[in-house]
Amino acid sequence: LIIHPDVFSPKDYSESAWFAKKLKPFCKNKTVLEIGTGTGIIALDCASIAKHVVATDINPSAIKNAKNNWKNDVIKFMAFLHWAFACKVYI
Repeated sequence: LIIHPDVFSPKDYSESAWFAKKLKPFCKNKTVLEIGTGTGIIALDCASIAKHVVATDINPSAIKNAKNNWKNDVIKFMAFLHWAFACKVYI
Protein backbone atom coordinates (compact mmCIF):
# COMPACT_ATOMS: atom_id res chain seq x y z
CA LEU A 1 0.00 0.00 0.00
CA ILE A 2 1.43 3.35 -1.10
CA ILE A 3 0.76 6.24 1.30
CA HIS A 4 1.41 9.76 0.04
CA PRO A 5 2.72 12.21 2.69
CA ASP A 6 -0.33 14.52 2.50
CA VAL A 7 -2.89 11.70 2.86
CA PHE A 8 -4.04 10.22 6.16
CA SER A 9 -2.36 6.91 6.77
CA PRO A 10 -4.66 3.96 7.52
CA LYS A 11 -1.83 2.65 9.68
CA ASP A 12 -2.66 5.45 12.14
CA TYR A 13 -6.31 4.41 12.37
CA SER A 14 -7.26 0.88 13.37
CA GLU A 15 -10.78 1.54 12.04
CA SER A 16 -9.58 1.28 8.42
CA ALA A 17 -8.69 -2.41 8.67
CA TRP A 18 -11.85 -3.08 10.70
CA PHE A 19 -14.09 -1.38 8.11
CA ALA A 20 -12.37 -3.13 5.22
CA LYS A 21 -12.98 -6.50 6.87
CA LYS A 22 -16.54 -5.86 8.06
CA LEU A 23 -17.85 -4.10 4.95
CA LYS A 24 -16.56 -6.59 2.41
CA PRO A 25 -19.43 -9.12 2.80
CA PHE A 26 -21.97 -6.34 2.14
CA CYS A 27 -20.23 -5.36 -1.11
CA LYS A 28 -20.72 -8.61 -3.02
CA ASN A 29 -22.10 -7.86 -6.49
CA LYS A 30 -23.13 -4.34 -5.43
CA THR A 31 -22.20 -0.85 -6.52
CA VAL A 32 -20.21 0.75 -3.70
CA LEU A 33 -19.67 4.47 -3.00
CA GLU A 34 -16.90 5.35 -0.60
CA ILE A 35 -16.79 8.92 0.66
CA GLY A 36 -13.37 9.89 1.98
CA THR A 37 -11.32 7.13 0.38
CA GLY A 38 -7.87 8.41 1.39
CA THR A 39 -5.40 5.76 0.23
CA GLY A 40 -8.26 3.68 -1.14
CA ILE A 41 -7.69 0.76 1.22
CA ILE A 42 -11.39 0.12 1.90
CA ALA A 43 -12.53 0.73 -1.69
CA LEU A 44 -9.81 -1.58 -3.00
CA ASP A 45 -10.75 -4.34 -0.58
CA CYS A 46 -14.44 -4.08 -1.50
CA ALA A 47 -13.60 -3.95 -5.21
CA SER A 48 -12.44 -7.55 -5.16
CA ILE A 49 -16.08 -8.70 -4.87
CA ALA A 50 -18.20 -5.62 -5.72
CA LYS A 51 -19.82 -5.01 -9.08
CA HIS A 52 -18.49 -1.42 -9.25
CA VAL A 53 -16.73 0.89 -6.82
CA VAL A 54 -16.69 4.68 -6.80
CA ALA A 55 -14.09 6.16 -4.46
CA THR A 56 -14.37 9.88 -3.60
CA ASP A 57 -12.39 12.37 -1.54
CA ILE A 58 -12.11 16.15 -1.13
CA ASN A 59 -8.31 15.88 -1.10
CA PRO A 60 -7.00 15.67 -4.70
CA SER A 61 -3.80 14.04 -3.37
CA ALA A 62 -5.91 11.27 -1.84
CA ILE A 63 -7.49 10.57 -5.23
CA LYS A 64 -4.02 10.36 -6.80
CA ASN A 65 -2.94 8.10 -3.94
CA ALA A 66 -5.93 5.77 -4.33
CA LYS A 67 -5.38 5.62 -8.11
CA ASN A 68 -1.73 4.67 -7.55
CA ASN A 69 -2.76 1.88 -5.21
CA TRP A 70 -5.41 0.71 -7.69
CA LYS A 71 -2.83 0.56 -10.49
CA ASN A 72 -0.62 -1.59 -8.26
CA ASP A 73 -3.46 -4.06 -7.74
CA VAL A 74 -5.23 -6.22 -10.30
CA ILE A 75 -8.79 -5.04 -9.88
CA LYS A 76 -11.70 -4.47 -12.23
CA PHE A 77 -13.35 -1.13 -12.89
CA MET A 78 -13.13 1.58 -10.29
CA ALA A 79 -14.01 5.27 -10.59
CA PHE A 80 -12.25 8.00 -8.64
CA LEU A 81 -13.84 11.39 -8.07
CA HIS A 82 -12.50 14.53 -6.45
CA TRP A 83 -15.36 16.44 -4.86
CA ALA A 84 -15.76 19.53 -2.82
CA PHE A 85 -18.69 20.92 -0.96
CA ALA A 86 -19.77 24.20 0.53
CA CYS A 87 -21.94 24.76 3.52
CA LYS A 88 -23.53 27.87 4.90
CA VAL A 89 -23.16 28.48 8.61
CA TYR A 90 -26.06 30.19 10.32
CA ILE A 91 -25.27 31.97 13.58
